[in-house]
Amino acid sequence: MLDVIKTINTFLPLVKNSSIKKVISITTGLADNKLTNDYNLYEAAPYTISKAALNTAVTKYNARHGKSSDGILLLVSVLGWSVLDTMRSVSVSNGVIHVLGLLTASTSPAGLEHAAKVC
Repeated sequence: MLDVIKTINTFLPLVKNSSIKKVISITTGLADNKLTNDYNLYEAAPYTISKAALNTAVTKYNARHGKSSDGILLLVSVLGWSVLDTMRSVSVSNGVIHVLGLLTASTSPAGLEHAAKVC
C-alpha cells in the first residue's frame, strides 16, 4: 500500500504535465464494506484491508488534486466487476482494455461510467 503512495507521489509531476491527467489504481470488490457484510466475506482479511486503505488513499489524492487547478482525476477500478458486467470472461487482456478505456474516456462521471461498461 505504501508503495502505491510512493509511486503516485513520484509520478504526479509527470501526470500534471500530461494531456491525460488520470491515475487509475486497481482494487477489489472485497474491499467493499457492504459486500463484505451482506455475504459474510471474512476471508483474505489482510488483502482486503490493504485494498480498502488503497481506496481511501486514492480518494484523498483525488480530493486534493481533482478539484484543484491540477485537474488530475485519481480513481480506483474493480476490473472483475466491470468485465463481468459486460458478460465477458475475466482475463488479463480484458482488464487492460478496461483500463485503457478509462484512460481515454471523458472525465465526466457519465463518460467514465460508459467506459467502464463498454471496455
